[in-house]
Amino acid sequence: MRFTNILTAFSCVASALAGKFILVLNPTADIESFSAKLKQDDISVVSKFPLFNILVVQTDTHDIAALESYPEVSDAEVDQVVTIGPVVPLVPLPSPLPDSEYPEVPPVPLPSPLPDSEESEVSPVPLPSPLPES
Repeated sequence: MRFTNILTAFSCVASALAGKFILVLNPTADIESFSAKLKQDDISVVSKFPLFNILVVQTDTHDIAALESYPEVSDAEVDQVVTIGPVVPLVPLPSPLPDSEYPEVPPVPLPSPLPDSEESEVSPVPLPSPLPES
C-alpha cells in the first residue's frame, strides 16, 4: 500500500514538471516527419492538427526556447487553460414583487390589422343572375 502511495506521489510530481506546449509549424513542414523527429528527442506528441499545421507536445526535458530552435517551428507557446467567465446580462432583470412568485408583465398593445379609415364598410358586390330554368 505504501509503495503505491509513493508511486502516485511521484507520478503527480512528474506530471507537474512536464510541460505542454503548442507548436505552430512552418507551412512547408511535414507534420508526420516532424512528429517522428520529436519522438526521437523524447518529446511526446499529444495532439495533431494538420489543417492548421499545429502540434501539442509534452516534455519535461525541453523548454520553449529549445522547441523554438527547431527549423520547422514557426512559433511556440506554453499550453494553458483558458476559460470564459460568467455571462452577465447587459440590462438587469426586474426583481419579482415581494408578495408574488413571478413579476407582473404589463400588456403590450397590439397594432390594429387595418389602418383606420373613414370608409369602414365594404361596398356591396352585385350578385350574379340566377340561371334560367330549362
